[in-house]
Amino acid sequence: MGYSMDMSGEIEKTLIPEGWYEFTIVEMTEETSKKGNAMFKVVCELVDGGGAIDVYCVAEKGKRWKLKQLLKACGILPDADANFNWDIPDIKDSKIHGRVAHESDDWIDRDGKTRTSVKSVIAEFRSIGDMLT
Repeated sequence: MGYSMDMSGEIEKTLIPEGWYEFTIVEMTEETSKKGNAMFKVVCELVDGGGAIDVYCVAEKGKRWKLKQLLKACGILPDADANFNWDIPDIKDSKIHGRVAHESDDWIDRDGKTRTSVKSVIAEFRSIGDMLT
């Protein structure tokens, strides 16, 4: 007996070296955080195929800085009243620059022990046309 599993949709999670990279937004879903905040989960895949990073953009007033940065990177700008008018299809398949940083990630193993590992996060977004400094 054996197993046959289609894993074509699985994206490998790897530690990506810190720095600026070009990403494609392959998925964006509306979700609720553990604390009950509205947010969007954005899956950013490296253009060179070297992995992907999940980014969580909070959508609550006063906490939307990362979402605002992402929208601008995708070319979505505010109207005269400072409102951003957009929908998920406007974001999906967009190419953006993301600054990868490393962050500690605490988690609890099966024995109830707290473990710490390092994960790659996107700390900042910029549009493809922006000069990287």
